[in-house]
Amino acid sequence: MPRKDQYGRTVRKLRSKASSPGKAIYEALTNRSPKSEPVTSQDQARELQKRHGSAAAAAKAVGVSKRTMERWISGKQAAKNTARAKNADKLTQEVRRSRIRPGRGKDFAASGTKSGSQDGPRNSGLSIKGYFQISQRIEYRSVHLGPYTPPHEMQQLIDIMVEKGAEEAGARLQYLIDTYYHPMTIISISEIRF
Repeated sequence: MPRKDQYGRTVRKLRSKASSPGKAIYEALTNRSPKSEPVTSQDQARELQKRHGSAAAAAKAVGVSKRTMERWISGKQAAKNTARAKNADKLTQEVRRSRIRPGRGKDFAASGTKSGSQDGPRNSGLSIKGYFQISQRIEYRSVHLGPYTPPHEMQQLIDIMVEKGAEEAGARLQYLIDTYYHPMTIISISEIRF
């Protein structure tokens, strides 16, 4: 059972002491490092078969035929992006999607305010601890982003992580801080609460 703080938010202490924004988001949602993602389409297909329970279920999740999934699993064929179908991208995206635990994804998506207004309590929603650069200074601080950020932005952050990867998700987190909180640069993140 994940640890909760006094306000009921789930506390995700990151595996490493200091993480890049993208790595921190990936770890908070999946409890794994982005480096643990399988690289080859055979390894990706095998992971999906394991997670979904069968080649047919994995194929359905990716949007390909069972026979195509079986060829990827056996290594007889590699997933490719063509003009007609972006199968390699779909396979990678489904691996990322399947790694996000349903409860974590739901809690993270709900960690923005309902209105996006700045009148929410500081202790609600997404909170990040880490080092930030403000002007010329680098400081360790807590950034309470949740009360200022509309919930659709949190779901979009998850979608970007799934579709484009951890580094793009980190760039989106930086954008959210600059847009909804205060312009500052994320140096490293040590803890995420949502």
